[in-house]
Amino acid sequence: MINHNEIQEFFITKLKANTALVNLMGANDEIRERQWAGLSYDYPAVRVSCGPQSKTGDNNCMLDITMKITVFTRDSNDYILNDMVYAVTQQFEDKSFGKYKTGSSITISESMREGDIWHSEVTVSVKAINQ
Repeated sequence: MINHNEIQEFFITKLKANTALVNLMGANDEIRERQWAGLSYDYPAVRVSCGPQSKTGDNNCMLDITMKITVFTRDSNDYILNDMVYAVTQQFEDKSFGKYKTGSSITISESMREGDIWHSEVTVSVKAINQ
């Protein structure tokens, strides 16, 4: 198995290098692990969490991992949210990153609104080499 912190950090680093996503976020640097609890919560924001891992393949040499990437915006509509979600899906759809391979199995939740906060969750299926 792979430490969840290692997986989260890997995907956070990839998201921070996503020019389209970073440009949509402006000067805000709120791409962090899901459980981050700072003194303030700025918008737009992206949170990454690592879901369950399960061994698969011959001799359990592969891991199936579920990554959840939640995007938050504060706005009167969901236009920026949708653009940010699109940037995330474009980064991870059918890509290989060293020992990680993201699949075409990406699920996007509907845009939800609570007051002036919008959020949507991108779920990415990941295969990883189990070392």
